[in-house]
Amino acid sequence: MATVDCAGLDALRAKYADVMRGAHPDSAYKYLDVAFHTRQKLLLASRLGLDQGPPRRVLDIGTGGGHFPFVCRFFGHEVVGIDVDDPLYDGIAACLGVQRTLVRVRPNTPLPALGGRFDVIVACNTTFNDKEQGPPRTYWSAAEWQYFLDDLLDNQLRSPGRLYVKLNKEYRTDAAGRERLVYNRDLLDRVARNGAAVDRRHGMFEFSLAARGARPADKARSSSRPAHRLRVLSLGSCRVHEPLAAAHGLGTIDYQNRRFARGRPVYLHDVQEAIQFVRLVRGETVMPVDLRPFAYESGLRPDHGMALALQQAECVVVEACTDKHYEAAGWTLNINEIHRQLVVPGGRPAEDWWQTIDAGQRPSTRLVESVEAELQSRWRTRRRFGAGHRRVLRELVFRYQAMAEIARGLDRLQGLLARPMLVVPHVAVRQPDGCFLAERLQHVAKTCQAASTLGLPMLDPRQFIDRHGQSRVLADGGSDFHHYAADYVPVVGCEIVRALREIV
Repeated sequence: MATVDCAGLDALRAKYADVMRGAHPDSAYKYLDVAFHTRQKLLLASRLGLDQGPPRRVLDIGTGGGHFPFVCRFFGHEVVGIDVDDPLYDGIAACLGVQRTLVRVRPNTPLPALGGRFDVIVACNTTFNDKEQGPPRTYWSAAEWQYFLDDLLDNQLRSPGRLYVKLNKEYRTDAAGRERLVYNRDLLDRVARNGAAVDRRHGMFEFSLAARGARPADKARSSSRPAHRLRVLSLGSCRVHEPLAAAHGLGTIDYQNRRFARGRPVYLHDVQEAIQFVRLVRGETVMPVDLRPFAYESGLRPDHGMALALQQAECVVVEACTDKHYEAAGWTLNINEIHRQLVVPGGRPAEDWWQTIDAGQRPSTRLVESVEAELQSRWRTRRRFGAGHRRVLRELVFRYQAMAEIARGLDRLQGLLARPMLVVPHVAVRQPDGCFLAERLQHVAKTCQAASTLGLPMLDPRQFIDRHGQSRVLADGGSDFHHYAADYVPVVGCEIVRALREIV
């Protein structure tokens, strides 16, 4: 970063200051945060093995401000970055000392000769496939994507070589007529059938010519994964599952939750939920069938993959992200599943019932019966109102866990797992008025104190907010208090892995 023209960057930020104030957080002006986006490209360079090995020739399609060529040049590679003319990107690239080559990617049109073939080709956050016609918005067809990829593989990439593509989401109309932003699943399925490694969650795919018949020596030289990857199990919410899945994709860990036969994570929030999950998977206890849908999404059917993950994990990441505890008949239930199964379909009576529960009070028989009547009237022909619903409506109790109870839970979980455990609390966030969300701050403090009391290692996500700002770290420009921004998920994964390596 010492070679960056900082004065030039400051001048650029001042030039665009007025328009930046009203711009969307995901607009092109975000790339003026050179430190953040350079770090993102460092992660990509590491994933592609460009942080080690001999000098290579790299093509960056849609180079933007030139952050990726800037990183690759540091590692000694020759980089060609192509993009359309843009004053903002030109200014950023000039401050980084990067030359942009003006080339527009067009459908059914080969790229021009760019001085020879490349060892690595990268296209990140693609926009060239947006035809910008509409509404409605239209995008490249399957045939146009096929032409583009064939041209790169046949005319631009040398063997052994790697082609890495990270898609942008596209506007698509669902079956209900609603417009949604989603990745092009048809394209991801198509390239997977043609031998690409695909990450559907993050809209990424990669072709490796080395994997299609390169010599063993070439394969060894092109591999970017370390000899040993930590086997990591996650017990928590999407805030730990998604970063660890991203770290698995980067080759830095072996994410054990992918072994689950259900094909998706089991989301846990309360430390008591985690204890219960471990005991259920090990067969130490059996949960009543009628209560399972209120404890785990779609109920929980322990499988061999879950048991294998628990057995083979070298370390465990535990997210204790709430001090709220819900239980019925001695079983810990999940707040999200209670809402999904009872509160949402139960209408106004269910909302009154929920408010009563959350106030720590027992609902009256009359209120419970009114919720039952509402549910039975709605589900008369679609689904069966069962004993589990009646049981939860009558027996659910709620309490806030004290710090000592959270500490006892973490201590018990550590004893069950008998391996290194990293504790992660929820993210402390600020509201639009600048004040911390008090309820969130309360249980974050309890979790941190509990871990500290036990001497357990901990990673507090508050450091991400302090370092890069809430608008960068969290989704929807910082207004989504529960999810990391998609482009920040790999950063969190990198930090979790770093913390794990310090304790293993």
